[in-house]
Amino acid sequence: ALGASALAALHEWRVRSSDLPSASALLVHLGNRAALPPGGPAGCVSASLSCLAQTALASSAAGDYASARDYSRRSAWLASRHGLVAERGRALLRLANVELDAADSHRSSLPEVERALPALLECISLAEGHGIGPLRSAAMVALARVHLGMGRAGRARSVLVGDLDGVLGQCHARD
Repeated sequence: ALGASALAALHEWRVRSSDLPSASALLVHLGNRAALPPGGPAGCVSASLSCLAQTALASSAAGDYASARDYSRRSAWLASRHGLVAERGRALLRLANVELDAADSHRSSLPEVERALPALLECISLAEGHGIGPLRSAAMVALARVHLGMGRAGRARSVLVGDLDGVLGQCHARD
């Protein structure tokens, strides 16, 4: 049997490959693991965070941005409630990316792009305050996307160049 983290990775790969029917089946397995996880209360929180993250990813990929926002916010709240700073930061980054994806899908105006900023700035603050370099670098890539969406290509470039080592080291990180 696959572990929860292997299931989550496989689910993410299926979503990013646009194989949503297979991803949905895997999400059911993740949900079942979240309901009855091994490892007691700590396992329950971890499994729940994983399930919320993957559900947000699948919802966003399906264009259901309202649900993706909700799952990301729940994940951030749960992580905060249990003092899991890195998990909260990842949930905030996920929320910011959902906002950016929603804006991209609607080819929308400036206010839509700006909706990503509160979660993104909190994520950057958490990452800097706790020395989580990979999270900060991924957040900086998202910040560059915000600047691009606002029509500030030069500023987006400055953000990326300013953190070039971190961004290049983490260019695969998205949420």
